[in-house]
Amino acid sequence: MDDDEVEEIQAEYANALVGRVVGENFRFEWLSAQLHLKWGALEGFRVCDLGEGCFLLKFAKRESRDHVLLDGPWHVAGRVVGLDVWSEKFIPALNPKMLVPTWVRLPGLPLQFWGDKNLFRIAAIVGEPLYIDAFTKSRSRTNFARICVRRDLSSKAPGCDGVTHSFFTHFWNLTMFDLCAAVKSFFANGSMEAKWKETLVVLIPKCSSPCFPEHYRPISLCSTMYKVVAKIIANRMKPVLQKLISEEQAAFVPARLISDNCFHAQEMVHRVHTTQSKSGYMVMKIDMEKAFDRIQWPFVKRALMSFNFPPYWINLIMECITHPKFGLLINGFRSRLIHATYGC
Repeated sequence: MDDDEVEEIQAEYANALVGRVVGENFRFEWLSAQLHLKWGALEGFRVCDLGEGCFLLKFAKRESRDHVLLDGPWHVAGRVVGLDVWSEKFIPALNPKMLVPTWVRLPGLPLQFWGDKNLFRIAAIVGEPLYIDAFTKSRSRTNFARICVRRDLSSKAPGCDGVTHSFFTHFWNLTMFDLCAAVKSFFANGSMEAKWKETLVVLIPKCSSPCFPEHYRPISLCSTMYKVVAKIIANRMKPVLQKLISEEQAAFVPARLISDNCFHAQEMVHRVHTTQSKSGYMVMKIDMEKAFDRIQWPFVKRALMSFNFPPYWINLIMECITHPKFGLLINGFRSRLIHATYGC
């Protein structure tokens, strides 16, 4: 193809966006229907499947494209939709980034730093600055500055220590010795630093207009050091879990399907309805709501002991799950730390 043909085809996508749903890979037909409910009224709107969990949004006008791009974040089934402007260099398999407009607050910023250029320079640490809100621009509200930035949600958010895993990987030549020494110290001494177990909890809205607690999904932002240690322990235990977990437990176990239990329940209920027995049958539905949040630590320890795990290994696990501290991150402000007394 000559350059004129390429430019002609590229012009068709001048008002296009590429996107993906963060943390989920929905069936395209269903996803397309959901996106049409949101933006189907916009002129020339079309959705195309790009594979690898990505999709293309086409619009007839740039104003429509910019409205969708900048008026987010948008949600589908409680998941954030990451969007970016289409470019000829976009390849779904090689572009894991998920950019979402996010409002950022800068509390307590001295007034001498409230110039537009300086605010953009500060906000660039968080993401790509887009624009400043009207109150910040007019300085009619000066207790905090508010700036809209585009953030890459494919990168993990930091925990209480403010350090992400990308920091360690980017500066690996400087951090590897300290990180490895800290991890080895934990496994050698069996004692975890209390700071490692400090966790931020962020409430992510599941819908566009959340009103009740159940409309939010709590996301825990653990420290990178804790994640490294927990991942090592989990990978070491993974080969034996299939032998420890009963066959009746189908959910959250590799190579098992919760739908199998649904079929079994359907068969049992059918049996209850069709039985001719005089004694009859009874079916009980028990909802173990928030089971992991309410489990007692001594019970976990007794369960591990009953499976004959060595005391050293039990101590490592108990160090990870006992006495954590949680801080709530709401509207950019962190609450005081809350001491947990159970749950894992």
